[in-house]
Amino acid sequence: MKGNVRSSRGLFLSCLMSQIVWFVSAVILLLLFCAISNSMSDPESVSMPLSLCALYLSAIIGGVGAVKLSGDGILSGLVSGFISAGIILLLSALPLPSSGLSTVNSIILLLLVIPASVIGSFIGKKRSKKIKHYSKRKRP
Repeated sequence: MKGNVRSSRGLFLSCLMSQIVWFVSAVILLLLFCAISNSMSDPESVSMPLSLCALYLSAIIGGVGAVKLSGDGILSGLVSGFISAGIILLLSALPLPSSGLSTVNSIILLLLVIPASVIGSFIGKKRSKKIKHYSKRKRP
């Protein structure tokens, strides 16, 4: 009965461990989308949408990983989303080239990582099987 035994990890530690899943999926998706972008005639026109797509897909995958590791449902997706947004905020402090977005747009796009992670926790949450009650048919 492995499924009934809860892990000894807490919510926060499980969400921290799910950041590894988030980071690996983000790197893989970014590499895949960069290859797609470079195969086009004008890669600069699709680089921003593809990178945002990779960001939000990896946040969804991170939310699924958080709920699978902790089993706490939506709360684990929320905590994982906040941790992911914090990591992205720290990465944005590095002296890298600018994205060309305004500060307000950048903050909005950063905060959308949190609902994406919650959506991932909805997707990854194990649902209970509903018992179907069949009524006996009356035979004439």
